[in-house]
Amino acid sequence: LEKPDGSLDHDKFEAVLDDFRVFCKKSAAVGFNAITLDDLPHLATHPAYPEALQLKIAQYREKYEQFFNIAAEQGMSVFLTTDVMLCNDVLEKELGNSHPKIFDFLADACKQVFMRHPAVAGIITRIGECDSQDVRDKFRSKLTIKTPKHAREMMKRLLPTFERFN
Repeated sequence: LEKPDGSLDHDKFEAVLDDFRVFCKKSAAVGFNAITLDDLPHLATHPAYPEALQLKIAQYREKYEQFFNIAAEQGMSVFLTTDVMLCNDVLEKELGNSHPKIFDFLADACKQVFMRHPAVAGIITRIGECDSQDVRDKFRSKLTIKTPKHAREMMKRLLPTFERFN
């Protein structure tokens, strides 16, 4: 949904929104009651993010609200999917490889989404995989959970957020 200069392409967004409307309508008509969108990173901020990224995330939040509303109009619950761990240059510098910091950020990202977008019914996390070394996107994934202990630690830090927002 971005132009080569990194700004949001509003025309492309409108075209995707139209396709999404048709997709949700047809999916609901055959009995589906939920949909997942793969984009937690563009809906959550971090205090260390530069102003330009903060503004871009604010634009994505506004745009995604339209996706959530379309799904809700068709009686579909919305879930977001994310890799654990989503990262960018700022997060890698701020969080490093510290599991407590990483999981606290992830819990805060989920809290931000649940507070700002009550239509989001939940978050689906992918663990045990990451992007290849050649991915140059602003957001990418990083292999963080490598043991059952890491998974347990993540769950302990995330569950209070999920319980709070039901």
